[in-house]
Amino acid sequence: MNSLSLGARLGLRLRLHASASHASSLSRLASSQQQLAWKDFFAMRKSRKSWSLASTLLSGWLGLSAGSYYFFFVAEFDPTTPLLGLPDPMMAYIMAAMGVGALSALGGSLSASQLWRLTRNSNTIKAFEHAKKELYDRILKHRPKELPMFGAGGGPGTGVASRIATPPDYYGEKIYSAADYRAWIRKQRRFISASKL
Repeated sequence: MNSLSLGARLGLRLRLHASASHASSLSRLASSQQQLAWKDFFAMRKSRKSWSLASTLLSGWLGLSAGSYYFFFVAEFDPTTPLLGLPDPMMAYIMAAMGVGALSALGGSLSASQLWRLTRNSNTIKAFEHAKKELYDRILKHRPKELPMFGAGGGPGTGVASRIATPPDYYGEKIYSAADYRAWIRKQRRFISASKL
């Protein structure tokens, strides 16, 4: 008779099965986590930005149109009565219509981001997020660590007005290709060397 009890044998068998299934799930995860080529990443990044911009403009225009229609044709008001402390109630209605347009533009931008994500494969989105994090880490590595408070020739107490120096495209929002990335690095290096003078 075997010295292991039935419960111990069953537990050992379950542990072996669990470790084998864990190893197979790890290998599936590694194979499913595809690497995204930089060219594809930049194309997806530009596509997401285009979706967001188009949706923002379209929903902002629709919101402004709907708000204008409501406040100018549907809402009744007395032109002689001040509204919200403004002497002309038409000014309050114009601001309200613009507010509706701004809110709908914000909603359009947020919904475009989610719609863009829904039209892509989940593994592709994971690879995109990984590449985005890698690009952001590279941007952090190459952009200036400390920003100068004042430009050359001025400062507090000197009486000389100066422009505050800001690095070009600090967050790398205009990088849409590998060539743009290399040009961005050159601009950052020029800025860092100029700010050290």
